[in-house]
Amino acid sequence: MNIFEKMDGLVSFKIYYNPVEEDRQEVRRFAIDSDVVTSFLYLREKILGLFPDLRERRWTLFWK
Repeated sequence: MNIFEKMDGLVSFKIYYNPVEEDRQEVRRFAIDSDVVTSFLYLREKILGLFPDLRERRWTLFWK
């Protein structure tokens, strides 16, 4: 059994976006199919789809 596998076949993510030049935080939730959850490129494109302005800047992804 895949460690990322869930009952519905999805893995949930909660993303916090903290633009340096702005005093605000955006939070978005999304799910990814468990069969592609280990693909960093897929995750990256999903995040860029949610926060399109990241395409024009350098950004860091980390998790707790």
